[in-house]
Amino acid sequence: MPPRSGLRGFLRAWLMKREHRAGFAVIFGAPNAGKSTLLNRILGEKVAAVASKPQTTRHRILGVLTRPGAQLVFFDTPGYHVSEKLLNQGIVSRALAALADADAVLFLADGTRRGAEHEAALKLVQAKERGKVVCAVSKADLVDAKEIEGARAELAGAMPGAPVLAVSAKTGLNLNKIVGLLADRLPPGPALYPEDELTDQPMRLIAAEFVRESVIRLTRDEIPYSVAVTVDRFEEPGEGSRRKTFVSATIHVEKENQKTIVIGAGGRKLQAIGTKARESIERLVGGPVYLELFVRTTRDWTKDKSRIQDFGYRDPSWSQPRPWSGRPKRRAAVDVMLSRSVWVPYGLVRGNCEVKGGERRAVYGVMMIRCQRHQLGIWREAAFWMVNLWSVAFFTDVVMSTFSPVTDCSVWR
Repeated sequence: MPPRSGLRGFLRAWLMKREHRAGFAVIFGAPNAGKSTLLNRILGEKVAAVASKPQTTRHRILGVLTRPGAQLVFFDTPGYHVSEKLLNQGIVSRALAALADADAVLFLADGTRRGAEHEAALKLVQAKERGKVVCAVSKADLVDAKEIEGARAELAGAMPGAPVLAVSAKTGLNLNKIVGLLADRLPPGPALYPEDELTDQPMRLIAAEFVRESVIRLTRDEIPYSVAVTVDRFEEPGEGSRRKTFVSATIHVEKENQKTIVIGAGGRKLQAIGTKARESIERLVGGPVYLELFVRTTRDWTKDKSRIQDFGYRDPSWSQPRPWSGRPKRRAAVDVMLSRSVWVPYGLVRGNCEVKGGERRAVYGVMMIRCQRHQLGIWREAAFWMVNLWSVAFFTDVVMSTFSPVTDCSVWR
């Protein structure tokens, strides 16, 4: 047996000779299959919300695992299911977009139950190249060995050629094997993220998900599916004289009676939600957190496309620009003014444009920033309204349709 130092040197040399691999590995499956729990266990840190109720994950959560010779960029996707509800359509579209971009796929089947949603998700994975897919039966610690073997045989028959393992996020069963199999399916290439990076999700988003997770865990009935959380302020220590991370968040519900349930008698339910969420945020930021929570009724937001987009659950197909051909510009201006957003003047803009025909002309305009009414003061997106000064009315002749792109732009506030 070689000496310990010699063995280390041999392993280091072998890893250096091995071609480095990096790519995107998507965890895909039906709702409540244990995808988020598995990702948190693989990464060793909690980056995704976890609850026993289905459809807890609404965003496509990214987690980075760097190992010698490989970097796996995991996407934890919302559970795939067919629904006619606008909110669910927006959520599922994220899972499908991640699946289409995947270099490797971990298909996770719930070891405790498999129904129509499992079959629908499996059909989508069957369309992928078999060489990219690894199958796993989750929650192996909750069922006996005979049931696990039956589920593995079922998956092996549906996905011939793809490896099928039993896994457990609680005990860590076969997680290293799963990671190794996924790494082998990634394309050769350099690391996509720094070695010490865990996720690309902003802290605001993760904090909002932790608050929503606490609401789901501590409420009942329809509440978990009618809640959205927005973070109004997120201030890290060192900003001013602050010694704690300060988080101010709003819990949005659809009905007044839901608001009463979330707040609870004497505010005790809201206090418990805040305590549980604060503990999760403190583990993530590694320090004390002051969490401030508000509850607001945003009526029927799950049925309102614009509200769903405001809360970040957008279906990519919704963001396609509407055709402008055949529509008067004045009508388009009315549409903007009557939208659910408030346009706030930000500054004066001066730029140089090339007029059709080759002539260059100085153009002045106003920069407008769109602010959502339910959160005044939070800028969601910015747009330039470059106005032709020779127009009669501000909205009747937008320079974007008259000039080529503006150059040498400067702003005065």
